[in-house]
Amino acid sequence: MPDLSFSEIKTLQRCHKLYQFVYVRNLTPIRESPKISIGRWIHAAIAAATKNEDPFGAILREYELAAKQAIIDEEIDNLRQIRDLAIGIIERFLAWHAKEFQGWQVYTDDQGPFVEREVSLQVSEDTRFIGIVDAVFQDPNGTLWVRDYKTQEDFYQHDREYEVLLDTDFQLALYVAALRSQKIPVIGGQHIYIRRKLPQWPKLTKDFKLSTQYILSDLETVQKAAELYGVEVPEELIRKLPKNAFFRHYETLISDIDVYRAIQTVLHAAHLISVLPQIGYAHHWHYRCPGCPFYEPCLSEWKGGDPEIILKANYKTREGGDPLGRAQDL
Repeated sequence: MPDLSFSEIKTLQRCHKLYQFVYVRNLTPIRESPKISIGRWIHAAIAAATKNEDPFGAILREYELAAKQAIIDEEIDNLRQIRDLAIGIIERFLAWHAKEFQGWQVYTDDQGPFVEREVSLQVSEDTRFIGIVDAVFQDPNGTLWVRDYKTQEDFYQHDREYEVLLDTDFQLALYVAALRSQKIPVIGGQHIYIRRKLPQWPKLTKDFKLSTQYILSDLETVQKAAELYGVEVPEELIRKLPKNAFFRHYETLISDIDVYRAIQTVLHAAHLISVLPQIGYAHHWHYRCPGCPFYEPCLSEWKGGDPEIILKANYKTREGGDPLGRAQDL
């Protein structure tokens, strides 16, 4: 059994058909979705900033690379919007991070800052988990935490939903186990959530006052608007502003039991992968299907059509081939 990554296991859990498209046939959409692009660009910028490099230069490099592959002007316009949004988000994130994590510093070893570093964990004789750690940070008390950055379009309403996600995240448990096997005493994991939106600017009413209508914004943006307009900030608007609307962080300790459960998840995935060619790659229809990058060919096959026509027109084999050795050409 080849090495298994978190992304591969999550894809397998989500849908066996999606797994076949991505990891057996080794396909990817020709055009990357804006959601994927901005998430990747934000990750690149944060990694650069953590290593004391230029985060905005990282975004511009991603933009220039994508722009070279664009075919029509509309694609260029969309990429410019993504670039500007990513720059705006990173400017705000760095300010928030400096305030929220005062006294924290990135963990550094003989290879430099521990940022976007590959780790691995042998979970059985023939199965190994591999992954890329976003970063390892040290808190003011000297305790080490493994960190994972996540971008979202919208946030859940209640913190408890994120706490459950963190407590059941086998990825962080495996990262912690892998780091501990390297004699790096990581105590737990952190999720850092970044919203893929910028604060809304409040409107000015006919009476030249700030509107008290609810907006997705923050106090800093509202105060800047009030200063520009030369008006006061209504107390009612302040009360309506959402808390922690753009950045959030959660952390949890990871025990040996958490690691054991995570390892069992990997072993179960390895077994399932080994038998899927015999039992078939079935569709798992659910509410997330319309957002799947392979929704159209999957739907075509389900209706009795020929998905190969759609696949050949809109998808390509991933660059560099399949690192897991299971690719099949179209």
